[in-house]
Amino acid sequence: MNISSVRLGHANNSSSTHSILLNSPSRSKSGIVENFQYGWEWFHLKHKDDKAMYLSALVFVSLQGDMSAEHAAVIAHSLTGMNPIDSREKDKYWSVYVDHQSVNAFPLGFGTEHYDATFMKEFVEYIRDTPEISIRGGNDNVEDRDESERKTATGEESILNSLPRDCGKVKLFSKKDKDWWILYNKETGAKLRVSFGKEPKPYTSSSQPELVDIKITDYCPYGCKFCYQDSTKGGKHAPLGILQQLAYNCREAKVFEVALGGGETTQHPQFTEVLKAFGWNGVTPNFTTFNMSWVTDKDKVEAVEKFCRSFAVSDPYSIKQIARWNDDHPYGYVDKTGIKATLQLPLGCYEEKVTRKALDGASALNVPVTLLGFKDHGRGKEVVPVDASWIIDYLVKSDSFHAFGADSVFVEQFRGQLKSAGISEKLMVNKEGAYSCYIDAVSMQGAASSYTKELHPFDPNKPFERFPYAA
Repeated sequence: MNISSVRLGHANNSSSTHSILLNSPSRSKSGIVENFQYGWEWFHLKHKDDKAMYLSALVFVSLQGDMSAEHAAVIAHSLTGMNPIDSREKDKYWSVYVDHQSVNAFPLGFGTEHYDATFMKEFVEYIRDTPEISIRGGNDNVEDRDESERKTATGEESILNSLPRDCGKVKLFSKKDKDWWILYNKETGAKLRVSFGKEPKPYTSSSQPELVDIKITDYCPYGCKFCYQDSTKGGKHAPLGILQQLAYNCREAKVFEVALGGGETTQHPQFTEVLKAFGWNGVTPNFTTFNMSWVTDKDKVEAVEKFCRSFAVSDPYSIKQIARWNDDHPYGYVDKTGIKATLQLPLGCYEEKVTRKALDGASALNVPVTLLGFKDHGRGKEVVPVDASWIIDYLVKSDSFHAFGADSVFVEQFRGQLKSAGISEKLMVNKEGAYSCYIDAVSMQGAASSYTKELHPFDPNKPFERFPYAA
């Protein structure tokens, strides 16, 4: 399997582990596959038929909550060539078993509550028909296993642990573009681009944007001297009708998410209606705000909790309020109210001691951080940025920032230092206009990004006519 890029989300672990392995040297061991049962027993499946039986059980167990056992068995049989239910003993479907913590959450089709059958077919065929791939399972809680079992049980050789596990039907969506699958976890924000093709063409741009940055207002009462959008109290708001049309067209283009910005987004007079428009069209609306003053508005809070999955706060003095929000909105697969708030720090805009204090506070209070590169546009043209060359060294030496977000400008400004620190290129996708684009719904202009000067008029009925901007 080929992986083009990864945007990290949460990771799961378990005591009973099944892994799909590449070129595992240990011996083949079938376990009790004759009953389509894969629990804590040790097994290592290398042969095509043995793998097909496991995959049949995996598909069957995944589908059982959505349909009758008989229908789930028909689909599992058609995908793998193995029927998990004996036609003479159809009441024995309960005996088909894959350990619950090893059941992959197959992706849903975009905007649906149904599994993507095409993805399942390609996944099954790739695992079943690739001789170099085997399937391994066992119990991590015991010590009476040989060295090869101990090695593979840790998952060290696993190559397909990208799908969430032990979580039922999570909000994992898929769409196929050319030879590549884009998998997007709506709950965590994790995104993965993969291909099951033997020699897929490099995925250098998408046919339709995966993410759209939309400016919904140019109004802002805060007057930050470095604002690259040059937003003011005299700024106008985008018409709700235009934003509703964009929401519909984002759905038609299978856009996974939109980043709503401004100006101060929460000051749009119809902010809640904007969130509803995108949410009802199956598109995740996230947004940037300067501070947390809007949380006193009950309607806005309820709309954010219902339709958004995250938002970013740009004020370095709001750490405690961000942490309080996250404490009140814990994330979990059972509790779906976990709307994560992130501290968004524009580097070069504040004195070093302010930035360091904000980072230290985020570390102490477990607040996620996204770092933005300095943009010399708008009022930013008149500002001499504060030196931030120390930031990579700070992050490397910190025990807290094992992961952080970054925008494309940050990646470009610090690429050399990031590479020297061992950051993979697959985590540094920075080509604006290849997978995302920008729409200023106030001035009715579009572009590759929000900080380019190469803007052009756009038709709200055909907002992605010029996409992609880069390849």
